[in-house]
Amino acid sequence: MGAAALLLNTSGTQNVAVGTDALTLNDTGSDNNAVGAFALFNNVSGEFNNAHGRGALEDNVDGSRNNAFGDHSLESNGSGSANTAIGDEAHPFCTNGSSNVAVGANAGSSITTANNSICIGANVAGADVSDSCYIGNIHSASVSAGTAVTVLVDSDGKLGTMAVDANGNKVTVASPQRSQPQAMLNEFRKQQKRIAELEGAVARLAETVKEQETQIQKVSAQLELSKPAPQTVVNNQ
Repeated sequence: MGAAALLLNTSGTQNVAVGTDALTLNDTGSDNNAVGAFALFNNVSGEFNNAHGRGALEDNVDGSRNNAFGDHSLESNGSGSANTAIGDEAHPFCTNGSSNVAVGANAGSSITTANNSICIGANVAGADVSDSCYIGNIHSASVSAGTAVTVLVDSDGKLGTMAVDANGNKVTVASPQRSQPQAMLNEFRKQQKRIAELEGAVARLAETVKEQETQIQKVSAQLELSKPAPQTVVNNQ
């Protein structure tokens, strides 16, 4: 439905094209949904794509299972698959990266070829680094000190505030807010002990010097006593 919608389709089936030039170049791709002018315009063989918005997935050629909701979302995607972009111009420059998620207007704008990246928040650009996660409005945001808790993350990427073992039993995890002062206290005590050891060494050295000084005085006195008595020479001339 729309001028040039599915214009060149040959064997693709189960496609929906609504809007001017939607799925215009589609050839063999099937099970695609394109709603909006130029949505999935360049798609040739990509399948199971959802493009909703003007220019959504416009440059997609053979990428499949992408979901783009918003004007120009995933617009530059060519062969990347399993990407999700929600928001106007979300993931605008991702070309062949796969399994990326961008939520928010212009989110993920720095992603081009990375895989498995997550960008959440308007204008959260992220970085072209695979297996990464970027969330806006967290850094430097204030929280109530009375109710704040430490957030934990496990190897599966699950977030929570309570640690459990393999059997689901609660376990205690040292809080960074508490462990840091303790570490500082331990270091302070270590330095205090070192200072005490140095002070003891200095005191022992001073005692040794004092003893040496006493010995030197005794030797000097003995040398004075051992000197020959002065002799008087009488000249009878």
